[in-house]
Amino acid sequence: MTDPLETNYLVAAGLYAVFTTTIKQRAAADQFIADAYGILAQSAEYVVAANHNLEVITPLITGTGAFRLYIPVAAK
Repeated sequence: MTDPLETNYLVAAGLYAVFTTTIKQRAAADQFIADAYGILAQSAEYVVAANHNLEVITPLITGTGAFRLYIPVAAK
């Protein structure tokens, strides 16, 4: 079993769209994520390339720092 406090993760190589905000509530983070996928859906340059993302949720836990969202993308 993986330690839930593990701080090292293997992330698949590739191109990622990165979205950053200072929100600190989960509901706001969920809306931010939905908006990010909406932006990519309308992009003339990129498409979502996989069915996963990476969320750096430090501000949701500690109340400080930036919420970051990494979404794998590919050029159209």
